[in-house]
Amino acid sequence: MEAQPVKSEPAAADSAQWSSLGTPAAELRLEWTLPTGQSFRWRQTGEGEYTGLVGRRAVIVRQLPDDVQYRVVARGEGAEPAGDAAALADYFNLSHSLAALAPGWRSACARFAAVHPLLPGARMLRQDPVECLFQVGMGMEEKGGRRFDGLAETLSGQYGPGKLEGKQRRRQAERLRWFLVCLFQFICSSNNHISRIGGMVERLCRRYGTPLLPAAQEAGLATTAGAPGAAEAVDGGAAAAGGGSGKQQPGLELYAFPTLEQLAAATEEELRADGFGYRAKYITGSVAQLLARPEGGAAWLHSLRSVPYEEASEALCKLPGIGPKVAACVCLFSLDKHEAIPVDTHVWDLACKYYTPHLRNKSLTKKIHVEVQAAFVERFGPFAGWAHNTLFISELASTQAKVPGLAAAGGGRSGGKRKAKGGSNSEDSSEDYSEAAASEPSSSDAGAALPDTPPGVDEAAAAGAGRPARRPRRRAAAVSQAEA
Repeated sequence: MEAQPVKSEPAAADSAQWSSLGTPAAELRLEWTLPTGQSFRWRQTGEGEYTGLVGRRAVIVRQLPDDVQYRVVARGEGAEPAGDAAALADYFNLSHSLAALAPGWRSACARFAAVHPLLPGARMLRQDPVECLFQVGMGMEEKGGRRFDGLAETLSGQYGPGKLEGKQRRRQAERLRWFLVCLFQFICSSNNHISRIGGMVERLCRRYGTPLLPAAQEAGLATTAGAPGAAEAVDGGAAAAGGGSGKQQPGLELYAFPTLEQLAAATEEELRADGFGYRAKYITGSVAQLLARPEGGAAWLHSLRSVPYEEASEALCKLPGIGPKVAACVCLFSLDKHEAIPVDTHVWDLACKYYTPHLRNKSLTKKIHVEVQAAFVERFGPFAGWAHNTLFISELASTQAKVPGLAAAGGGRSGGKRKAKGGSNSEDSSEDYSEAAASEPSSSDAGAALPDTPPGVDEAAAAGAGRPARRPRRRAAAVSQAEA
């Protein structure tokens, strides 16, 4: 399935200096693209309006019924006005048409066919690889699996029934270990909320990045470069540019993401003091490794766009703290690996429920990660990562709140929660998934019950042959183990 470029017909900029991306709703909806965990550089500053950074450009974008408009309010060194349109088109990945790809996915998967009409325009960004690597890295969880192996063994020996031997004792130790890993993962995930990660990214940019406020003077949005209140002036400009749409965030500062050379000034001690915790050593370690590359770290990361996905993923996993899931995120969000599937807790549940039911009782190892990846590609083709994104977003609690009909259409998990990425990786459904082409749903049946049984699995198998379903958190723990 070849993706076609978006056929845009940009409208002329109006008197407020807005320009059109020429993206109908089927191609791009900001609410399903910017705040869902791909990037942490965007803040909602009005109804349907977001202010953020695209490279060295500070940009306001606003959603219209069938288009998106943008306005560049500040530029850093090397960012010329003549390049604005190309920079925005590249960032929003407009060389590929989401509207052209979606019909094939709806035909291939009844579940996608049910949720897609409610979540149009959820597209993948094409971010700068350096920025993406460190942003996604903020969501890394400390490796809980190994940390608790010894503790589980000790506790099971001290407090477990001492007379149990062999298989029974091993089972008890494994149960205790899963409990501890799950507990630790919960503690980590509670500290990795999207807003927290966004805060860390902004602190990194503020401390080491380049301020874009001086350039904002050209747009009439700041009084004196770097003067007190300049950031608020930019915020006021954003609100005004939004046509008085209102929702304003005081103190929204505009800093370009730091280069590797700028990040080299950071020490582990400084980062820990700034609240980065265990991530501090991963940031400084990755910066050192990247700067040591003879061709330059940024150039090397960009070069991964031209190698196969497996090679790019393996290369990224050699950086400190990077495991298969984070590598897949970086590949999908910035390296043109459209088939990449980041397998976290939610996606693992999603896969076991619909696409790889035979893996339901297994732990998510690197080998199983590859198998899940292959299953999505087999179902959705070379742009499987894009299709997975819509399924993923459909599981977010925030999405469920915005789209009440989504639950009736089959999206969402019970108590679903998306971590640094959202929760479009969930689980539930249970009926019959036909491999045959699913008919395109009309608006009248958008709320119909969603088929639940994985394709190729009969109802008895789907019911687990009388075996009680495993609790999702046990599988969740396996994810933490796999990243260790």
